[in-house]
Amino acid sequence: VVTHAVRITCIAEERAQGLLCSVHQARRPHISVFHDPERFSDRETPLAEYHPAFHTTDHHPEDPDNTADAVAGSVVTAARIAVEDAIELFTLLDWHPRTVRAGIEHICSALTRASSRQAAYEALRRDKHARALLDIPGESWTAMLKALLGHPDAAYAATNAGRGVLLRLLIGESLPMLLRDEDLVVLIAFTAPGQPCTGGGR
Repeated sequence: VVTHAVRITCIAEERAQGLLCSVHQARRPHISVFHDPERFSDRETPLAEYHPAFHTTDHHPEDPDNTADAVAGSVVTAARIAVEDAIELFTLLDWHPRTVRAGIEHICSALTRASSRQAAYEALRRDKHARALLDIPGESWTAMLKALLGHPDAAYAATNAGRGVLLRLLIGESLPMLLRDEDLVVLIAFTAPGQPCTGGGR
């Protein structure tokens, strides 16, 4: 009578021959789970045709990674266009181009670090150092912040005054549309640095 131990030994020896390893190794579960080695030519279907390790996928525009990159690129492009349009808007309303560009770029830089437009507005409004470096009067600086970022009061959030120029440009409004907004035009034009009605306060 073949004992259970002998039967296990026989099975292990057979597995060892198939796996091309020692009997001791063939007894180990983490070794015996593998299939016997075989030549590529032993199969009717070549290994490269069915095994996923040999498969490659072409990167098409509809791939998620490429789509995400395209979306990110379009967002960046839209933001740049909005900034340039905002600069042009202020320039058309008698602000000096260099002053406008420096001010708007500083505001956009602060906006990227802030948690919200309202938070950016409050931080920039109190930033006297930045205003001094930009050489913009206090009234003009406040008007620029309000025009670009929108009125900070939550009651204005759903209005054009609350959205601000940058957001309005990003959601599809054009420069001519903004120029037809009388309240916005008055706010920007009458507070341009150097205008007689500007309160000063450098």
